[in-house]
Amino acid sequence: MSDIRKWLLSSVLLATVLSCESPEKEAKTAEVPKEESPHALVETVTMSEQVFDEYLQLTGETEAVKVASVTPQVPGLILSLDITEGQFIEANVPVLTIDTSTARARIQSIDVQLEQLDRDIERTKLLIAKNLGTSTSLEQMESQRSLLKKSINEVRVGSRQAITKTPIAGIVTKKLAEPGEFASPGVPVARIIDISTMVVRAGLPERDILYVHEGKEVMVHVAALKKSFPGNIHRVGVEANTRNRTFPIEVHVDNANSELRAGMRAEVTLIKQSLPVALVIPRDAVLQAINGQEVFIVEAGIAKSVPVELGPGMSRFVVVEKGLKPGAEIVVRGHRALVNGEPIHVVSTEPCCSAQIALLKPIATQGGENTAPAEGKSPETPAAAAPQGQPTASNQPLTPSRAGR
Repeated sequence: MSDIRKWLLSSVLLATVLSCESPEKEAKTAEVPKEESPHALVETVTMSEQVFDEYLQLTGETEAVKVASVTPQVPGLILSLDITEGQFIEANVPVLTIDTSTARARIQSIDVQLEQLDRDIERTKLLIAKNLGTSTSLEQMESQRSLLKKSINEVRVGSRQAITKTPIAGIVTKKLAEPGEFASPGVPVARIIDISTMVVRAGLPERDILYVHEGKEVMVHVAALKKSFPGNIHRVGVEANTRNRTFPIEVHVDNANSELRAGMRAEVTLIKQSLPVALVIPRDAVLQAINGQEVFIVEAGIAKSVPVELGPGMSRFVVVEKGLKPGAEIVVRGHRALVNGEPIHVVSTEPCCSAQIALLKPIATQGGENTAPAEGKSPETPAAAAPQGQPTASNQPLTPSRAGR
């Protein structure tokens, strides 16, 4: 009897365990993965005609166009130097006076010698008239008188040059001497710069010489001021720097409000060439093929490889000169593992690429405002949000389970 009870108890326990396991088995059965889609997931952009400008940027420093020194013409002690550093001064203003007391004393000495020589000449003429003198002595005295007159004229001219005027209008940047010091001809006592017009000197690469000419308009951006200024190319050098193969250029910038200062770092931006009608695509869409370069386009849900010829570019974008037409849908993501004729599924698309290129233009062409995207941000326009449950570029891999390709 006890055996029967044990058998019944075992049967009940077994039935209880089986009833608990059946939901787990059903759950496991429900988790059997469905067959994944055989189509590759890609992102695309749609091409359209647009204006494309290719820019050239050069780096240089601002300098004053006019720089001059106040330099004495005669030696002597400085009696006065009426300038201070930082002041603005007009041209032709007397600022430097040299002591002329030595010159005045020399003039008086020469005047005395001339008076005595004149008396000697008159006396000699009387003696010659009485046959008591010789013409040779008279000629010597007259020659000596001519030399003394020449000397006194030179001293008087030098005395008049004791006052020096400013050569240009501008700002005094350096005062190099003080009253009481000795001044020498050719040694500056002050430096003046005129900053009403500034010049930016830069080096132009040899490969870009065809795009630059005198008078061409440019924009000059000064990062320290967070501002851009219009300018024009004043001179293009005719001799290259043999070390870096660049030609010197000078860009003149109007500085009537004196915002610019000498020695500021500046970036010169000019348009190399402007294409009124261009087809532009992201560089990343271009693949290297055996016979050149190609991109994948979408035609009726199929990936089709198309050879292309590229032109000028800017940052992440490049002009397509041959191979594509406006309206073409270009694969820009998920294209590296594609093969020609493969079925694909487009998860997102957007127009290309006017808005993105506008964000990448040099700061100087944007009126000085820095509209570049923040660090770590992409200037691309975000793709439209996909319906809930649909794959997107941010939350779904583009090519699921294609390891065998």
